Amino acid sequence: MEATVSALPGPVRHFAFEVPSGYYAYSGFNGARLAQDATAFAAAEASVVYVGDFVYGRDCKVALRRNLDGLNMWMNTQAPNFGKAVEVAETVPVRPPNIFVCTP
Repeated sequence: MEATVSALPGPVRHFAFEVPSGYYAYSGFNGARLAQDATAFAAAEASVVYVGDFVYGRDCKVALRRNLDGLNMWMNTQAPNFGKAVEVAETVPVRPPNIFVCTP
């Protein structure tokens, strides 16, 4: 999965990804460390889950904010015909990902 946004402050942007069911974790290799402990997010088969809003702060860390009510308000105005219920993704604590090297 990949999403790119401007480095300049701006409005909140929402992204949707279609992914296989499983667990997904934010990695510090994305360019900034997560402000809280490492967490994996469950994406259940045939469901729509909301991981949260990743907010890059002045401390050069990414904070995860989860505001399902705010997302639902946004969806009611921006995607009123979406038609599926959105659930908050289940979380599981994980160890932070380690660096690895791929060589031939």
